[in-house]
Amino acid sequence: MPAADVPSAAPDDPVSPGHPVSPDDAGSPEEAGGEGRDADGFLTPARVRGLFDRAVVHFNATRFFESHEDWETIWHECDGAHRLFVQGLIQLAAAFHHVDHGTASGLVKLLRSSREKLAAPTPETHGLDVARLAADLAPWWAFGERVATGAAKRGPLTPPFPTLAYVAGRVAMPLPPEPHDDADDPEDADDPEDAGDPPS
Repeated sequence: MPAADVPSAAPDDPVSPGHPVSPDDAGSPEEAGGEGRDADGFLTPARVRGLFDRAVVHFNATRFFESHEDWETIWHECDGAHRLFVQGLIQLAAAFHHVDHGTASGLVKLLRSSREKLAAPTPETHGLDVARLAADLAPWWAFGERVATGAAKRGPLTPPFPTLAYVAGRVAMPLPPEPHDDADDPEDADDPEDAGDPPS
């Protein structure tokens, strides 16, 4: 997929993560390709932004499965370092889902994989404060290694979940939540460990 089909970090790009997008710029789902897609079927920059920001809202509310789903929609249409960064977020959300709903081995595997991907440099971070995220995740990296040697994945030593923050000046513009469908319940879905490690 061409890199132009995802928001860029260019300062003069009105839909880049560092610049607010007015609702009028977002277009309606019925336009062009429907559901926020252009005439070629790719997600519009406004739709990518809305999905990304909604994933952040889900993540910060500890709805990790839902954040994973929104980021995965974006991941399918990005490439290069940006693709790895989004995959790192997907795997981080899946790892945190494992704390309460999965296995210790899944938690450890996903923490290690997400750490590797989130450490890779990328110009496209959708306005996330990656320095703060790295600092907030340091206790989780250490905790994951303790779990790998037999510590419980949930207990008094489990760190608090981090929250994602944007750099100064970035205004979040999340899409509204999707209606809840019991068929999409994370407990009934495929293992997020598998979904959190999308094929390359």
